[in-house]
Amino acid sequence: MSKEEKVTFPEEAAVEVSDYDPDRGDELLYTRDGRAITNELIGEWQREIESDDTLIDNATVVIHPRRGRPSLTSPGVQSPQVRFRVPSRMREKADRVAAQEGKTVSQLAREVLENYLDTRAA
Repeated sequence: MSKEEKVTFPEEAAVEVSDYDPDRGDELLYTRDGRAITNELIGEWQREIESDDTLIDNATVVIHPRRGRPSLTSPGVQSPQVRFRVPSRMREKADRVAAQEGKTVSQLAREVLENYLDTRAA
């Protein structure tokens, strides 16, 4: 392919190449600058990546977020839980009050417990 016959792809073009093997007879793919992607070129890229420690040093580390609610203690620290049973009628009231105030029952319970503890400590 001559320089005049470069194959170009739009910026958003993406090609799945995980099973790509030009030696097997797969249709050739081309780089944005028009070079055919051959096994030799893939080998060059692999050697370049493996020999360049800065690529590894500058790699992005992906930290998967924890599931569930965000910590109330500090980021990355699991908050302790307090669980207790209440009569059905109390739970229904808590659901209504929380909904009226735009809160969850957990938020309401934390506020009530914090207020109670603050008055007891005083």
